[in-house]
Amino acid sequence: MSSNTNIGRSADAKLQRKARRRLPAAWRSPLAIIGVVIAGIWLILAVFAPWIAPHGPLAQELPRLMPPSELAWFGTDALGRDVLSRLIHGARVTIPFAGMLVLCAMVLGTLIGAIGGYVGGWVDEVLGRLTDLFMAFPTVILAMVIAASLGPSLFNAVLAGIIVTWPVYARVTRSLVVSLRSQNFVVASRMLGYSSWRSLRTD
Repeated sequence: MSSNTNIGRSADAKLQRKARRRLPAAWRSPLAIIGVVIAGIWLILAVFAPWIAPHGPLAQELPRLMPPSELAWFGTDALGRDVLSRLIHGARVTIPFAGMLVLCAMVLGTLIGAIGGYVGGWVDEVLGRLTDLFMAFPTVILAMVIAASLGPSLFNAVLAGIIVTWPVYARVTRSLVVSLRSQNFVVASRMLGYSSWRSLRTD
């Protein structure tokens, strides 16, 4: 029995070591763990907001402009609404839209940066100048101008955020693709007749 137990423990230890190897080092850093914990807490608050929030987000049942106290931990606004309850309920709207903003900006920026870095030439020049054009303006001011021109809505605000955020991903992706474009495995894929899209996926 003891030998079987030792074998089982050694197998579990090997599996744990493999799992650690698969997990990137960046995700094992303290800052990454803290960020994941904070994001998880906010997700839990957003999902269970109706049961966690002490008051309704629109309930005007407390004194106006009340400082933080036992009745309202974050105080109240000018209409007597609990700020903490409104913050918790607001997470149900802001978290999905923030995730959509980051995802769309990442996909758009990664695609533009990969195409410019891989193709090179005038295509890279045009896409690079376009990226520089968006990065030349202050991010917040440009987002406010775009949102104001599109009209007051949450979707337009997210669209403005996507427009001003994608250049960051494009710059990073382009630099990575340029550094890998001359590697042996990329050259070999071209010699084997792989398409440009397949070579980009190989990168």
